Formats: sequence, C-alpha cells, structure tokens
Amino acid sequence: MSLPRMLRRLLPGDEVLIAGFGLGAAAIIACAGGLLWFLASDAERRTLADSRAAMLDVLGDSMGQSVETLLGANELSAVRRLVTDTARTGDLALCRVVLPDGGIIADADPAAITVPTLPEAWPPATAEASPAARRIELAVPGRGRASLLLTPKDQTAALKSEMPMLVGFVAAGALAGLALIYRAGRTRTRSLGAVHAALSALAEGEREPSALEIAETMGPKAKAWNDLLRELTALRKQDLLRRARDESAGAGGKQDLLTAACDALWIGLIVTDDAMNIRYANGAAAVFLSARREALSGAALTSHLKDPAAASALQGLADGTSRGRIVIESGLGAGREEAVFRVSARRLRQGEGAASLILIEDVTQQRIADKARNAFVAQATHELRTPLTNIRLYVEDLIDKPDADPPTRAKHLDVVNQEARRLERIVGDMLSVSEIEAGTMKLATDDVRLTTLFHDLEADFAFPARSKNITLKFVLPPKLPVIVGDRDKIVLAVSNLIGNALKYTPEGGGVTVTVHDDSGTVRIDVADSGIGIAEEECELVFERFYRSKDARIGGITGSGLGLALARQVVRLHGGDITLTSELNKGSTFTLTLPARAPMSLAA
Repeated sequence: MSLPRMLRRLLPGDEVLIAGFGLGAAAIIACAGGLLWFLASDAERRTLADSRAAMLDVLGDSMGQSVETLLGANELSAVRRLVTDTARTGDLALCRVVLPDGGIIADADPAAITVPTLPEAWPPATAEASPAARRIELAVPGRGRASLLLTPKDQTAALKSEMPMLVGFVAAGALAGLALIYRAGRTRTRSLGAVHAALSALAEGEREPSALEIAETMGPKAKAWNDLLRELTALRKQDLLRRARDESAGAGGKQDLLTAACDALWIGLIVTDDAMNIRYANGAAAVFLSARREALSGAALTSHLKDPAAASALQGLADGTSRGRIVIESGLGAGREEAVFRVSARRLRQGEGAASLILIEDVTQQRIADKARNAFVAQATHELRTPLTNIRLYVEDLIDKPDADPPTRAKHLDVVNQEARRLERIVGDMLSVSEIEAGTMKLATDDVRLTTLFHDLEADFAFPARSKNITLKFVLPPKLPVIVGDRDKIVLAVSNLIGNALKYTPEGGGVTVTVHDDSGTVRIDVADSGIGIAEEECELVFERFYRSKDARIGGITGSGLGLALARQVVRLHGGDITLTSELNKGSTFTLTLPARAPMSLAA
C-alpha cells in the first residue's frame, strides 16, 4: 500500500496534507542528520590515521637505532624484549625484526619467531613478500642489513564522538517542533476535516444521518453541520409521510406502490400516534419485533419491546419529555443473544395530532465485525508493543552504559536484532493478510537455496530458544536441492511454524526441524514437545483470527494469523501444511513444497 493511500485511510480530510508536509520535513531532517554524522565520523577517521602514521615514523626512528646497536652487540634477548615492550606500549598489531631472507629473529608474538639465534653468517636477501607494514631498514654494524616491521592496531571501532549525540539532539528538537506545528494545524482544521469526510461518505452513497454527524466538541462549525443534517432529515421524513398520506387517500385504501415499497424495505418502519400505539408497521418491523404484522396494528409499541431501556426511551418521545432524534441500540428481545438493532425515532406533527416515526435496522453483523476488528487491533497492538518495548529497554541500557564490555554490548545488540526481526515478521504477516484478502498476493519466484535459508533460520531462532531454555535442533540432509519459489514467502511460512512451536512449548522442552528431500518434493517437519492441540481444533487453527480454547494459552500473545497465512503461502506454491497433534505430548506440522512453483505462478 502506498504512503499517500495509507495516510488517507488513517487521517481524516485535510489532515492528509499537513501530515504529508510533516513527513517530508522529517525525512529531510533525517537525511541531513545522517550526512552530518557521516562527515564527522570520516573526519575523525582521517585524523586518527594521520596521527598513527606520525607515531609510527617517530617510533620507527627511535626503535631502529636501538635495534641496530643491540644486534651489533649480539644482544638478541634484549632486542626481543624491546620488541615485545614496544608492541605493548605502542598498541601495535605487528612489531617484528626480520633478516634479509625473511627469517624472523624477534616478534611481539614469540611463536612467530623462525630464527632462534643470530646466525654467524648473515643470509643473503630474497624476494620473499613481507606483511603489509611500515618497514624501517636497519644497518647492523658488522652484520649487514635487516628490517623492522611495524603495523598499528585498527582503532576505527574505538572512535567516540559527540557529533552523533549533537545531531540527534538537533533532529529531535526539529521533530518536536514539527509535532507542535502539526498539532496546532490539526486543531484548526479538525472540524473542516470531519466535514470533508462526511461529504465524501455522502458522495459515496451514505444516507444514514448518524453516520454523517460529527462530534460537536469540535466547535461551532461541527454544530452547524449537525443542525443542517437534522433539518434535512426532518424535511425528508415529513415529505415521506405527506406522500404516503396522499397516495393512501388517492388509492382508496388499497395497497399502492408506496406501501409495496415500504414492505420491501429491509429496514423496519413504524408510525405511531401520540399514545405510542402502532398505526403502521411494515414486514421488516414485524420480523424484528417477533410478532405477526396483523397483531401489531393498533397495539402499544412498548408492549412488544422486551428491552426496558428501549421502551422507556420511546415512551419519553410520546410523552414529550424527549425532544429531537433518539438513537438507541437494543436486542429488542429477538431471541438471539448476539442480535443488535439500531432504533431511530423522531416525533412528528400532523394535522390530526402528534405522531412518531421509528426506524429499526439490524446491525448485528456490523457489531460482530467491529468486535472482531477491535479484538484484532488490540491483539496486534500488543504483539507490536512487546518487541518495541524490548528494543527500547536494551537501547536505553546501551546508551546509559557507553563503556559496557563487548560481550554485554553484543548480547544487547543481539536482542535488538531479534526483536526487530520479530517486528518485521509481524508486520509482514499483516501486509500479507491484506494482500490475500484483496486477491493481490503474487509470488516473486526465483532459485531458492534451501541450505542458506535454513542456516539463516537457525541463526534467527537461536536466541528465542535459548531465552526459554528450549532445545532447538535442525536435522538437514547432507545436500539440499535448489528449488524454485518465492524465498521471502517460504521464509515467512517456515518462520511462523518454528515461532509457534517455540511459543507453545514449555521451558525445558524441545523443537526439532527435520528436512527431507523426496525426489521432487521437499518435506519439512516442525515437531515440538509442547501442550498439543485437541483433535477437533486441528483444522480450526488454520482459520484467520482463530485461537485455541485451551485455557493454558490465555497468557500467550498471538494474532491468530500465522498458521492461516503460512498455509495460504504454501498452497500458492503448490504445496500444503498438515498437522498431527496429541494433547500434552506435542504437535508436528508438516510442510511440503514442490521443487518448482506452479507454472501459473512462476511469472
């Protein structure tokens, strides 16, 4: 999904423009900060290199004179001590004295010495290559020529600079300023954006006033818009009643086109008098109230409402204590626990007395969909928050401890890397589900080297397995084939299976990934010693948003998308995923893939 389209979905109306400018400015600030950071780091590296070169020149000159004197005096032990001490104090990676033929008579590492004693006859020079190092030629009295080799240690990694922190502070300040500007702009355009969204919905065919109204807390413009909607709704209803009355009088009491149209409505339509007695009810209203249409005519509406709250609200409309439009949601005693109806009512005026118009809509499926969507959003938010929290904590710890030892830094960075990969998998799952629902998922097929793929997976899941004290083992054949498929999609499917196995396996358990090459078909078994899955749920777990009813997984987070997505991806490749499981003993997911993707998807 493109960024502009995503912004239009997330932000109402005119806020898209403000958000677009803000994101553009943020991107420019980030690029400028990165460039400053790079230039500062490059300058420091050049300065360090120049200082090390100057140090080597000075050290080589002073040390060369001492080595010449000591070798001339046949003091080889003193030369070796001098070489060792100089390498340590000068922080050198290489400090060595070599003969013309390349023989090593002194080195900071005693194991590298190849000539234990000074030869009586100085060997002739050879063309043997020497290590890349600063070479200082020595003229040893009474002996001949030798060479002193010096190489400094690489200290690029030890560079420390306050420039990255300064750049970060500047970028943070700029982003904070952008946020304040965006907030001020949003406050001023909030009501206009809401009106714009309502007009867009109206242009797309939305006619329900409750869906077009906006919160009056947004200011006087919002209140004026709602007043305009109410007046328009009242005019429409008065016109409907006038035409219904005129048509009824002209038809001589016979059912006419208007009556037929009202009966064809899927929305319940009821007209009551000032005592809340039913004067007209269409077929849909009779169904929603679980009553025969003939029994409704002349009966008190409140006697057919099983919900006391709905009956009280409508009675208030008849008594005149409630003014304006009433909108409530109620079950209306339909006999279904999940049934939800939206009841909209307004008091009308007629020549012969007061009347009320009541509309009943079945919004059960809408509420069920809202509940499922809200549950998914809540679960997805929790799934995303956990790795983000871990990344933030470990990064803050690294910032607070800039001098932490290398093993600690490596451990922290490993956690950050693993949590970032986890975030990438979660977001990838969500995007892939959107592609599946839209019917736009395609395979980008290419050669897939399974050996490299499984080695990468083993490295990715090593840390999560260690953190739960779970034994993770990969059993691979000596040689795996190169198959044709979408590597990213295959990794997504296998990662979901391994991740689920680790998630639902108790601490101290084991997970084994076994790969078989069966002449044209690759079979991958992911077996765990976890809690297992009941037989009646073995197929249900592959449905989107489904989570097992087992009480033991109540505290384990999950979106209910992983297995559904994995099976869909594998089936796009022409394979499948099956499951065998036994409660309290474990589960085995078997993924099969053909060596080549289906011809229709191999484009």
